Amino acid sequence: SHPLVASKANEFLIGKKLGDEVIAEAGALAASRAKPMDNTDLDVYWRKEVVPDFVGYALREIRGDDMRAMRLRIARQAL
Repeated sequence: SHPLVASKANEFLIGKKLGDEVIAEAGALAASRAKPMDNTDLDVYWRKEVVPDFVGYALREIRGDDMRAMRLRIARQAL
């Protein structure tokens, strides 16, 4: 298991403004590249499904959105 570059998502983002629709599409493109392995304590299906969410969180933070409340809501442990 290792990180993969989501080339289609990267190429799609070049020159685009990070609006909500662009972020959603980039997340979907990244998810299409994700191939989680079934070797951890979390379900493969769940790990594949959260790829667009986590890509979206990262891109929203890059855009300048305040993601502190989101991080607190989704954290598995207290931050």
